[in-house]
Amino acid sequence: MRLFFHKWLDTILAIVVWQLVSLPIHELGHEIGARLAGLPAGYATYNLSLWQGRHNLPRGTEASDFQTVIWFAGGGVFTALLTGLLWWRARTTPTRWDLNHEMALAMVWVGEAAYAVGEATRWEYKGWLSLVATLGAMVYYIPQVWRWLEAQNGHESG
Repeated sequence: MRLFFHKWLDTILAIVVWQLVSLPIHELGHEIGARLAGLPAGYATYNLSLWQGRHNLPRGTEASDFQTVIWFAGGGVFTALLTGLLWWRARTTPTRWDLNHEMALAMVWVGEAAYAVGEATRWEYKGWLSLVATLGAMVYYIPQVWRWLEAQNGHESG
């Protein structure tokens, strides 16, 4: 029972940490997207009580539709690429990372990729799309965590 509690606690903590870390990375991705689209340097604002960020361009800057798509998609694409690379490394390293970090990274990169599509298309329900994608990754990993717990069951001490 102790192992069960600790593994799920570690999993929840890993999800929270990777989600928290992803916010400034996401806003940096918007800055990179804006620069790639030929837009001037912007700035990010944060509402930490809701853990939300927003990337802003300098006042008076006008962006074409194409520039806006690149700028908007940049946040999710950059975060998805970075966390997707970390997820891939978690799955393929000879010293295999903990399954909880692998699950958390999968949830972030899948959710961010879906959010990038929503932002680029200016879809009103992009948050819901991201949530469904994130939950899909979570549902995929829960049986793996459960199997890991069952395999460790005989090795638990105390």
